[in-house]
Formats: sequence, C-alpha cells, structure tokens
Amino acid sequence: MGISEKTMHAYSQAKKLPPKWYTALCELAREKKIMPPAPDIFDFKPLVEISSQIVTRQEADMATQIIVSKKKIRNIHSGDGV
Repeated sequence: MGISEKTMHAYSQAKKLPPKWYTALCELAREKKIMPPAPDIFDFKPLVEISSQIVTRQEADMATQIIVSKKKIRNIHSGDGV
C-alpha cells in the first residue's frame, strides 16, 4: 500500500486504521475474494445528530415564503413599497 513501517506502527499502537483506507481495503478484499475488513477497526468519527435540522422540500419552501413575506412587510412599513 506504500505505507511506511513507522506509520503502520503508529496505527497498530492506536489499534485503529484511518478511515480513508476503508474503501481501498474493501476493494482489495473484493479482488482477493476475502472478507472485507470490519468497520470497527477504522477510526470513523461519529456523525453529528442533525435530524432536528432535516426538513422536507415543502417545509423549506414554506420557510422561504415566510421570510420573503416578512421582508415585503418591512419594506412597506419603512416606506420602500413592494
């Protein structure tokens, strides 16, 4: 893989491999017709929970309409018109 002995030693001490190697090692395993590496031997970072920020396209469109309407109202009240 072109990895130095020092680098491999550091990863073996940490007992985790860098996530960027996962795809390459899975491909190598597929070529060799062996089981792919277990994901838990890689140092994957947990994803941040964002489910509260996920909205449907309809909700996003409604939010945009509300923002545009509020700007129009502000412009009317400030004397700028529509």
